[in-house]
Amino acid sequence: MSHHQFGAWMLVLLAAHASARTIEPAMTQPAVAAGGVLVIPMQRSEGDRWPERMRVERVDGGAPIEGTLAWIVASSPMLERGWTRADERLEVRPIARAPADATTPGVVVLLAELPPDLRGGSLRVAGTQVDPAWFPLSEPRPDARKPALAAGDTPTLDRPDLLAPAEWFRWWLLADEAGCSPPEPRGDRESVLYALHRAQLWQAGLDRVERVSPGVARELREHLTATCVDQRGDRTVRVAAWIARADELAALLSTLLDVTRTDEQVMEAALTRVRERVCVTCWVEADAGTSLRLACANASPEPVALRISWVESRFASPVEIQLAAGGVARRNLDRPAELMPDPLTRNAAPGSGTLLISGKGWETRLPVPPARIVPRPPGYAFGVLRPPLSLADAQRQRIAPPPAEWLTTASLRKRFGRWEVFAECLRPQSIDLDELELVVAGEGVGSARVRMHEVGEPIVDGAPGIVAPRVQRGSFLDRWRCTIELPESWVPRQGALMVGVARSPGGAGTRQTGVIAVPDWMPIPLATLDASAWWSGSSPMPLTTSEPSIPASESSVPEAAPAPVTEAPTPKAATPAPKRPNFGPPE
Repeated sequence: MSHHQFGAWMLVLLAAHASARTIEPAMTQPAVAAGGVLVIPMQRSEGDRWPERMRVERVDGGAPIEGTLAWIVASSPMLERGWTRADERLEVRPIARAPADATTPGVVVLLAELPPDLRGGSLRVAGTQVDPAWFPLSEPRPDARKPALAAGDTPTLDRPDLLAPAEWFRWWLLADEAGCSPPEPRGDRESVLYALHRAQLWQAGLDRVERVSPGVARELREHLTATCVDQRGDRTVRVAAWIARADELAALLSTLLDVTRTDEQVMEAALTRVRERVCVTCWVEADAGTSLRLACANASPEPVALRISWVESRFASPVEIQLAAGGVARRNLDRPAELMPDPLTRNAAPGSGTLLISGKGWETRLPVPPARIVPRPPGYAFGVLRPPLSLADAQRQRIAPPPAEWLTTASLRKRFGRWEVFAECLRPQSIDLDELELVVAGEGVGSARVRMHEVGEPIVDGAPGIVAPRVQRGSFLDRWRCTIELPESWVPRQGALMVGVARSPGGAGTRQTGVIAVPDWMPIPLATLDASAWWSGSSPMPLTTSEPSIPASESSVPEAAPAPVTEAPTPKAATPAPKRPNFGPPE
């Protein structure tokens, strides 16, 4: 079920609720693959209890089919994320585990495994006739006699999200290409049935195209399973580059299952849709203030020539990138003068910038945050740390925040002549895996790294004889805080100070970073700052405008590269703390 279908089902349920006298289907023409899994959204009148099972009667007189009821709802934001994390994450639970509160969002569905001989005709559920839109499917289930396609227990950069029912169809497509059988969907029986249902609809839609044009069907499958080769030094890594956005997938599947069109019209419409979309995914991989590094992945089987320019500058020369077929390329781009801080007052940059990326017959825009290279009082804020960038995030150019109870904020400031990093880490409970990491580097001082947990001795990595920072921590009901005072030997006397902050609340796959959101294979992004520009009080304080803090109840979705704020916000309303926070002794 796509987000669009989910919303449509909810509208159907709300509209029909007033007239519902008992438990009955909320949709009478559901799409189903012949011999596959039938899914029908259900509705009930107030006061009725959901049964765990319901019978599906065959109007043709065949044996009735026993169905099971399940509750489907959009999943809450996850702490663990990765490059191939599903854009559409749904929870499919047995009806016995559905919330008792009738106002809780979600859809109740009837799931029924149809016998192989049932290829069409009307059905009856709770006395209501159901006339499904039947789609022929030569193989309603994968061939279990074939060798199994290895899935592994650890998510990889080129394999679909096995925990997401809506993504399992890709495993089936990949297995078909390899001559294998896909791994079983994960989860309860209801979740497995729903994953099979969605995959069967994709297979049936692609079969429609196959009957008209095998070449177009093959091209569609390539768009749904595309990967790119990323050369990282002497290592070659394959990363996913397929259509990842839930709205694009929903639109394509809707086209494939359009009963008002002939198979040939469906083929033409689907081909037009995939060829009109931008096949290149771009994201900012590093931001040094004066310049940034752009990464581009080409999912097309043909080379692509890109032309990149700044929308805000008439004088900056465009940059060209040659992208190999199925390849990844990177390029450093200088920010134009129009987007840099004022050279006289050294005040903040005027605003965000926009990269115009164009190829043959298409163009797209990628917003980038303002250049922030001059730290000013009250501090340089990393803002709310961002979760790892996924493929869908990069294609949408927007990223969902971490779960509210695990938000993290951090800022760099100068107090009493010394630089320090302050971080506030929300958490519902203390866990041993929760780790905060600070990276500091600069010309002539090398680099240093500090890793710490809520309790325990910090771990300091650096050159032999490195001076350890002074650390203070405090624990509260719903969060912990820490201050890391940088030794003077860590801060360059001249040149840039580079600082990066990250937190991994739950171990691998949960890293949150400051500056920008990056894929989880990237190192911690560093802010490159001119520390000498900090106002010392010996001269009039520069006229700067502080940007507002993020509200305590902030629930909007930040951009993948959002404009930072200048003050470390409190992610949510703070639990009352002691008048004298119990910061431990310096460690």
